[in-house]
Amino acid sequence: MRAFSLALAFALLLLAALAAYAIWPNEPLPEGTRADRIIVHKSKRTLVLMNKDTVLREYRIALGSEPVGAKEVEGDGKTPEGLYLIDYRNPRSK
Repeated sequence: MRAFSLALAFALLLLAALAAYAIWPNEPLPEGTRADRIIVHKSKRTLVLMNKDTVLREYRIALGSEPVGAKEVEGDGKTPEGLYLIDYRNPRSK
């Protein structure tokens, strides 16, 4: 029974490590690289950084429980849609 518990704990630890590796952030973009568009594909749960027509980086993202469709009320699990201007970057962000 103890061997089974150890094997199960090891398997869970291995799964957690693989999951963490899968979502680990990529290397930062090269110095001076600038994105001019951020596209969010809600159904795929991805965020794409673009410069003109070139994809710079694609990230998996977390959204509400039912992200597709227009947000109607607080708590509906939808993610707001629209065009937004990103005019600030947190200087402590990496």
